[in-house]
Amino acid sequence: MDESLELDLPVVISASRLNQSILHSPSAVTVIDKNMIAATAYTDIADVLRLVPGFQVLRADGRTYSVNSHGGGWEFNNRLQVLVNGRTAYLPTLSVVDWDTLGVHIKDIERIEVVRGPSASAYGSNSFSGAINIITREPSLSDPYRYSVRVGNKGEREYQASWSDQNELMDYRVTLWKRRSNGLDNFHDFKDHDNFSFAGVSHLSDGSNLDIEFNFYNGETGAAEFREFLPRDRKVNGFSAKLAWQKNYSANSDFGIKAYYSDRDEDDLTFTIPLNEIVGVSREVFRLVTGSDDIDYRTGYSTHKGRRADLEGQYSWHNEQGFKSVLGVGIRQDFLKSISYFPQKGEVEETSLRSFINVQQPLPKDFMLNLGLLYEYSADFGSHWSPRLSLNWDFKPQQSIRIAASQAYRQASLLEANFDTQTVLSNGFLLDQRYIADDHLRAEKILNFNIAYQGKKGFWQWEISAYREALDYMIDYAVDRSVNDALMNFATRVGNFDSYDTRGIEGEISYRPQLNKFIRFHFNRGSSHHYSLLRLNPSVTRIYKDRAPKWSAGLFMSYPINGWQAGYSIQYMDNVYWDGFGDQVESYTRMDFSLARTWEIGDKELELKFGALSFNDSYQEFNEDLFIDPQYYLGITLAKR
Repeated sequence: MDESLELDLPVVISASRLNQSILHSPSAVTVIDKNMIAATAYTDIADVLRLVPGFQVLRADGRTYSVNSHGGGWEFNNRLQVLVNGRTAYLPTLSVVDWDTLGVHIKDIERIEVVRGPSASAYGSNSFSGAINIITREPSLSDPYRYSVRVGNKGEREYQASWSDQNELMDYRVTLWKRRSNGLDNFHDFKDHDNFSFAGVSHLSDGSNLDIEFNFYNGETGAAEFREFLPRDRKVNGFSAKLAWQKNYSANSDFGIKAYYSDRDEDDLTFTIPLNEIVGVSREVFRLVTGSDDIDYRTGYSTHKGRRADLEGQYSWHNEQGFKSVLGVGIRQDFLKSISYFPQKGEVEETSLRSFINVQQPLPKDFMLNLGLLYEYSADFGSHWSPRLSLNWDFKPQQSIRIAASQAYRQASLLEANFDTQTVLSNGFLLDQRYIADDHLRAEKILNFNIAYQGKKGFWQWEISAYREALDYMIDYAVDRSVNDALMNFATRVGNFDSYDTRGIEGEISYRPQLNKFIRFHFNRGSSHHYSLLRLNPSVTRIYKDRAPKWSAGLFMSYPINGWQAGYSIQYMDNVYWDGFGDQVESYTRMDFSLARTWEIGDKELELKFGALSFNDSYQEFNEDLFIDPQYYLGITLAKR
């Protein structure tokens, strides 16, 4: 029995960039550690987030995960910050995350910290409704080598190898993996990815540390099929890197510089079927009306190239009385080029500047004050201030009450701000205008209020919070009847058309006497009010009250049985309406199960693991035509300790 679990609450860093007890965090934070991940049947990082209160994880198709907080989402959720060891992982297109190309394997994760609420005061734009920080294991603590193979139904295959070592230059880990899946039934959504990641830590002679991380990936996925396009699967390849230097100048202060870079290329460029067939006329009539001999047109659903460069400096200082502070400055540049979304513009770019400060200050009578403020500026969207204030009261040992309020902004992504999707023939004739961005896009805004009670007693730990979130100037898509084309179709305009209000109560309760022996319950009871503009000129609006599930809950348990480790989870999600290509889907109950055993062979360990995902039934998670069917796999891992 691990008695240490009874002594201390988790220490987190993701809520404010400060090392804090979860009792003093300015936001609700869910911590999922490596033992919990190992006890699940999940093989995708996104699936692990099903354990987070108030989160909705959905497979929009076999190659696309969407992770949402408190509803209001679609297949491309762009209001959550996702970090890998502090490196931003969202893409400059729609500010979304490709969970298959994060550059981290699920077996290399030490823990995941999920901040449930706006975190812009710590991380800036895109930390709108929360932040997910995936923290990997130190290379020096990794297995010298690890080889694993997993096979399952639905064409699921994964081959993975990892090596770690130490020398005079650095501690390092290299991980390679290849994964293949057929996707969902009756949909062309297979995926086939190769990944290479490197993580190294060098301890320099002056007492500072240099962290180096980079990853390469390439692969292919089944592309969405449209009647007008000739079939073409999507190829994707990219590279991301992080270089971080940090030095402790005293026992109470440190300074660090971090540089990030990412480069991504997606290509599903193809040709349309003959344009005259799309229009429904003969070639002669098409030539007469348009004055052009163009018959085929090059296009693609997701053909684009994106780059990001980010540089940040950070200084931290604390004292023995509990005061902690962190302040920093940063600059980010995003670049995007797309023949699909804005073929006439070439490459577009945006530069944003930020500065931030977060402070923790003890007050008399066991109160703790947290203050956070971030200033962000870009030429396209101007300047924004994102403040956060919380007051925590330790009214009992290892128990506290928190009252907090925050405001955050999300700047439009490069794609949202530059949409100009059109079909223009070689003679300049505008045949089809599909999407166009509003000239005066504003940053989205959110106000968050929450009150929480959290604590620990014995092997029990809990956190219950009530929240209210009000979103305004939401960027959405509406048909604009004032913009039409030669086909007499109306364009879809991208603008600040919507508002969204959600409130509720959520929490998690766990009993954990051992690291691998626990039971954990989480829940959310919420409501939503979504005002949406569907059409312009004249205006048509709609109010939705089912954009967030009224009830969601999950029970997750792990228990050792005669040398085997069993894990079981059951998740319930109420009916909810998803935007984009989503539908109104009915409530569902999902069950997942894993059973694993490890044998020691000298200094090696052999693990056999069986997993069953959604084994109780098929269900609809996002679209009424796409079913999530039961999946089963068997995996074997050989590792040296």
